[in-house]
Amino acid sequence: MTPHVNSSSSALKLLLSSRDAAAALAVSESTFRRMVERGEIPVIRVGRLVRFSVDTLRRWIESQQSPAVKVHAPSGSQDALNPVGTEAG
Repeated sequence: MTPHVNSSSSALKLLLSSRDAAAALAVSESTFRRMVERGEIPVIRVGRLVRFSVDTLRRWIESQQSPAVKVHAPSGSQDALNPVGTEAG
């Protein structure tokens, strides 16, 4: 059985407008526009329209992740990452 894709808002979108792409990245439209102008986010042109690939945005997000860092609690406070009654090691 093949998946059904229709034209409703619940259909899978492969390309996003700049407004939708900015919302997906949780940044303002002006911030998103600056990112595009700096070449950080690649664009896809469909005629005169500019669109953004969902897959490209996902890869961009992954490329922005930095390694995890250990969080140190101030001396004498309870470390939020360690359950009560355990020692931070």
